[in-house]
Amino acid sequence: MELFDEEILKPKKRKKIKSTTIIAIVIAILIILCVIVIATILYLRNTILTVTLDNVDASDLESIFIIEENNKIYIPIRKMGEYLKYNTYNGDYITRSEDTDKCYIENEEELVSFELNSNILTKVVDGQSQQIKINEPITQINGELCINSDGAQDAFNIVFEYNTEKNNINIQTLTYLYMSWSNYAKSKGYTPIEEETFENKTAILDNMIIVKNSNENYGVINTSGEIILETKYDDIKYLRKTSDFLVSSNGKKGIISEDKTTKISLIYDNIQEVTNNNDIFYIIQSSNLYGVLDVNGDIVIHPEYAQIGIDVSAYDKNGVTNGYILFNKIIPVKNNNKWAIFDIEGNKITDFIYDALGCSNSKVPNTYGVLEIKNFNLLVVNLNGKYGLITLEGKDVLQNILDSVYISVTSGNSNYYITYGDQTIQLIEFLQERGIKKVEET
Repeated sequence: MELFDEEILKPKKRKKIKSTTIIAIVIAILIILCVIVIATILYLRNTILTVTLDNVDASDLESIFIIEENNKIYIPIRKMGEYLKYNTYNGDYITRSEDTDKCYIENEEELVSFELNSNILTKVVDGQSQQIKINEPITQINGELCINSDGAQDAFNIVFEYNTEKNNINIQTLTYLYMSWSNYAKSKGYTPIEEETFENKTAILDNMIIVKNSNENYGVINTSGEIILETKYDDIKYLRKTSDFLVSSNGKKGIISEDKTTKISLIYDNIQEVTNNNDIFYIIQSSNLYGVLDVNGDIVIHPEYAQIGIDVSAYDKNGVTNGYILFNKIIPVKNNNKWAIFDIEGNKITDFIYDALGCSNSKVPNTYGVLEIKNFNLLVVNLNGKYGLITLEGKDVLQNILDSVYISVTSGNSNYYITYGDQTIQLIEFLQERGIKKVEET
C-alpha cells in the first residue's frame, strides 16, 4: 500500500485551521455588533421619553411635559386638559375674564379651577363645589400655568406613573380604569354597574369598586377582591375626600368608613357633605329638621332647625359658591321664618331676627345681588324690608336703613353700591371714609 507523505498534508491542515479561525472571528464580530446594537437600542429607549395613555402609545404628549433634573414633572394645565377632552379657559369660572394667572377646565362631569401660586383646586360637580389641597402650588412656566404630576392626578382624575429607569410615563384615565375593574368585579360574580355616578367611579382611583349583587344590593370591594362593605345596602355614594361611603338602607342614611367603622349611624333622612377649605361637615335631616355634624360625626348644630344654608344662585357675581358656610366661617340657620348665624363650632352668633340674608334683587337694571362684602368680612342682612351690614361677630356696621345693595360690573371690574332714598353711594369708598379697613389691612 502507498503511504502519503506527511509533508504533503501539512498545507491543507494549515488552510483548514485558517478558515476556521476566520469564521470564528466573523462570528465573534457579529456577536459583538449584535450586543452593541441591542445596547444602543436599550440606551436610546431609556434616554428617549416614551408616553402611554391607557396602555396605548401617546408619543404626541411627550413634548408638553417639563422634566427637571430631580425627575420632577410639571404639566401645562390647559394643554393636558385639551388632550384629555376637557374644554379649557383662561380666567376665573365665576366672574369670567381673560386673566392668565387663573384657568379652568370642564367636561360633562366636573369643572376644575386653578390659580397661580395656590395649592387649592376648586372642583364643581353637580353644582356643588369642593376644595382640594394639592402638595405644591400651581406655577407658571413659559407663560403657561403648570401643575406637578401629583397634583395632576387629583385635577384630571388620572393615575400618573413615571418609571425613571425605563424613562416611561404611563397615564391611566378614570374611564379606562373603571371599565377594566368593572370587568374584574364581574369575574368575581358581581353585577356590573353600567351607569354609575361620576363620584362612585372615582373610588377606583383609591383601589375600591362599588358593586351590586343579583338582588340589586350595593357593596364595596377593593382591587384585591376583598370585601370592604357587604352587598346589603340600598344605595352607596363614595365620598372621595375622606374615603368614606354614604350608605342608604330602609330609607335612612349613614356614613361608614373604608375600615368599616360606622362614623354616622343610619338614622337620618338625608346627609349632605359640605366642604369648607380642608374641613368637612355634613348637613343632616331628621323629620324635616336640619342640623350639622363634623367630619367625625360629632354634633355641631343639633337637628332642630327649619333650614341650614341658603340658596346662592343669585350671588354668582358675588363669588359665593357655598351657601352652607359663608366666608369659610359662619353658618346661616333659619327657624320660624327668621335667620340667625352660627360659627363653625356651633356657637350662635346672632339671634333669629333677620327676615333674609343678602340682597338678591336690587331693582336696578343690569346689576347683581350681594350677600358678602368679601374684603371687609361683612354680611348683608335684611330686617323689615331694609338692608344693613353686620360683621362676622354679629355687630352692626350699617343698620337696616338701605333700600338695596348691589354689584355693577364695568370693564370686568365689580363695584359695590348701596341705595338710600334717592341716593346711590359707592360702598367701598363709603366704608373707607368711615375708617373701616379691608381685612388684610387690619
